[in-house]
Amino acid sequence: MNPLLLATLLLPALAEDAAPTPTPETTPEPAAAPDIVAEAEVVLFEIDAHTTGVYIPDHRAPLVDVWVQVPVGQWDEGLMDSGGLEAWTNQFDDPAATLRSRADERAMQLAAGLRTGRSILYLGCLAEDLPEAKTLLGDIFANRAYDEAQFKRDAKSNEKSWELEQKDPASVRDRAVMALSFSETDPRQLEPTPYALPVRDSDTLAQLRDRMLQTPGRYVAFAGDLTIEQARDFATGLLPPADPSITWTEMPVEPLRERPDRHVVPLANTNQAYLDYFQMGPSTSDQHYPAWLVAQHVLGGHFFSRISVALRHDGGDTYSASAYSNVDNTSTPAGIVTFTRADNLDATEKKVKDTLATFHAEGITAQELDEAVRYFRGKALMRTQTPEQLLTRTMYNLGNDKPLAWHVNDPAPMAQLTLEDVNAVIREHFDPADFTMVVVVPE
Repeated sequence: MNPLLLATLLLPALAEDAAPTPTPETTPEPAAAPDIVAEAEVVLFEIDAHTTGVYIPDHRAPLVDVWVQVPVGQWDEGLMDSGGLEAWTNQFDDPAATLRSRADERAMQLAAGLRTGRSILYLGCLAEDLPEAKTLLGDIFANRAYDEAQFKRDAKSNEKSWELEQKDPASVRDRAVMALSFSETDPRQLEPTPYALPVRDSDTLAQLRDRMLQTPGRYVAFAGDLTIEQARDFATGLLPPADPSITWTEMPVEPLRERPDRHVVPLANTNQAYLDYFQMGPSTSDQHYPAWLVAQHVLGGHFFSRISVALRHDGGDTYSASAYSNVDNTSTPAGIVTFTRADNLDATEKKVKDTLATFHAEGITAQELDEAVRYFRGKALMRTQTPEQLLTRTMYNLGNDKPLAWHVNDPAPMAQLTLEDVNAVIREHFDPADFTMVVVVPE
């Protein structure tokens, strides 16, 4: 062996041998685990009669998140058909790309999106760049020229995404679930064809964006390393004056469809079967929602859940088996998803149904309840550690008439549940008679 290499290998070992063993008196105490950061206070302040400011201080890092939210969303009558998505999400895409370039020069983040009942524009920046951030946002809201080239890129992206969805078994399965659940005109239904940009005229889009911005009930929110005085100064004059005459009508959800017990979708170019055994889950305002979440977690929310043990650990039928839910203010699909070899479909389908039947009949154990509550307690802490996380939760709550401190996986009501509470909800909400099996199989 090379002598130099031998010496290199031996020196660390010799050093360890020569190092004195610490005595009990000199052994350092293990470092204490860092405390969980307490949630910052949320402060609301008036900007004008139709606009509210939100301030969440956090001075641990020199970063600021800015969030503009208007009470207009994707379910509002006529918004999507008149170009609302493009008017809002493309407003910082001008033909010369100057707005995005200015953001990039100072490492600012820009994002925009439409949700149910609200539209959001987000900007993240360094605290020292707040003046430039306000100027940039003001110029974005004043922009009257939309980038035609970006529309073309978006259209091509939509087309390719649609083509991919038609070949992806999970996407085909998900679309079948939605089609079985909702009527064609229900706002919860997925688009049956590739999304086509309805409007590309800059003047029309700018006018629609202005109308969205002028809708009363607006918020300008801040989280991070700034003072409330800085937040007030930033928010003042940022938005155009609100127009109290502007109103929007949200499309109503429609009665759920009657579903078959089983639905099969053939798909070319696959040698596996994809399953979704689903029901309609409760809304977030349902009194049983906390107990239902605990039950759903035990059924399929972790690596050693009931369904994962039955299909993966015990049977080796699949690599993945889990339970899902689409959390919303209305009832939406929730179920068990997995996949397996096509020739193993019958056996896997039986195991899924048997697991749910046992779950419904016997409920969960005290240990499973305790572990689930601990899981959600830890998850809640992990999701409320950064200013952006707190801001996201706060703005969701304000936009959905929830208490400021509410969050979807709140462990507090779960900790009050008894074993009988959860098992009673399982008997009511996890009846196999209410489930539909959707299967995507090789064509």
